[in-house]
This record gives sequence, C-alpha cells and structure tokens, in this order.
Amino acid sequence: HGSVVSGIIGALRNNSIGISGIAGGDVANSISGVSLIDLKVANAAGVIVPATTVSSTDLDNAVVQGATSIGSGGFGINIGNHSYNLGISMPIVYEDAMRYSFRNGVSFVASSNNGPNATYSFPACAKDDWVIQVGSNNTNGLWSSSFSNYNNRVDLVAPGEHDLYMGIANYNNTSYTNYGNDATSFSAPHVAGVGSLLASHINGNTVNSTNLATEDFEQLM
Repeated sequence: HGSVVSGIIGALRNNSIGISGIAGGDVANSISGVSLIDLKVANAAGVIVPATTVSSTDLDNAVVQGATSIGSGGFGINIGNHSYNLGISMPIVYEDAMRYSFRNGVSFVASSNNGPNATYSFPACAKDDWVIQVGSNNTNGLWSSSFSNYNNRVDLVAPGEHDLYMGIANYNNTSYTNYGNDATSFSAPHVAGVGSLLASHINGNTVNSTNLATEDFEQLM
C-alpha cells in the first residue's frame, strides 16, 4: 500500500525501471524529483490507532513532525498524503495535529474512503480549509468510481481503479503490479503528486507570502 502510494507520487522518471511518478523528476536529464518522507502511522500490528483524548500516538506525532520546520527538528514538508480512514469521528488530539499542520502551511491531501456512500469519513472530512479530499474517477472518465465515497465535501477526483495505476510489488521490490485493488487510497497521491509539481514551480524553500496555500492548490487543480 505505502509503496504504491509513494510510487504514484515520486517514482523516478526516465530511469528505465518500472513506472514514472507524477513528480519523479527526470533522471535522464538530471532533474531531481520530489523528496519523499515516510512517517510511521501504525502500530506493530499494522493498525492505525489514533489517540482518543489526551495521549499522542504515532499517527498524531507523524502529522506534527511532518509539519514542523527542519530548524525545529521536524521535516518541514509542503504536502502530506493521507491514504487512510479513521472512521466517522475524529479524536481531539488528531484534530489538534491537523490544525497545527494547516497553520504551518502544509497541504493535507486525504482519500475520501471506499463506501460507496455519502458518509463523512475522517480525516478527509475534517474542516474544509484544512484538507483536500480526493475521491476516485473511473476508467470511463466518470467523476465517481462505484466504490468511492461521494459526500458533498469531496474536492477532487483522480484515478483510483486498478486499470489506471501501477506500483512496485511488495513481494520482491523488483516487479510492478496494480494489485487488482480499487481504492481512493491511490487517488489521493495523484493529487499530492500534482501539488508537488506546483509547489516546486512556485514555492520557495522558506515560508513567505508568495507560497501557495492549501486553498491555492485546490483552486488550481
């Protein structure tokens, strides 16, 4: 799951290996692509367990650490991809982490979840200013795949059906597959990848008034 998501965003382009990520640069012409940072959000069993009241978990810490500047001990990311679902409610500690991310200028891209229904699922359905919610379009170009949530907070749709994406196989790390899975998890990184291209073209390395904000990315896309 993580390998597919990250590959859609930033797999190296023109290196004669596998797929080309949306923001993967151009190896043949020495053009660097997006820098990818993976942050642990699940426990040892592979389960995401957000904090409920006052304690922090890997998930909450990852959101905060990603949004914290490099000078303050964080990673200073511009865009965060969040291809997971926390259910129909959002713990207050995680909400605080999202608020911190927003205030630090991070564009928070989240998959709408696989319903298909109009249920509000979090973090995708958090405060609209904080998040870009991404549903899936299908191979016929229709705005919503049969499995994609379609609530009225969906901002964008992007490819999420297995005929439209491919990633590195988790069983050998040398071949490529689409896993036969359809999911909005694979729609969100398409938007995160395009956002990365926009950020690399317009934003500087420091926070300033000319940098694109989350609402700018959303409007441009």
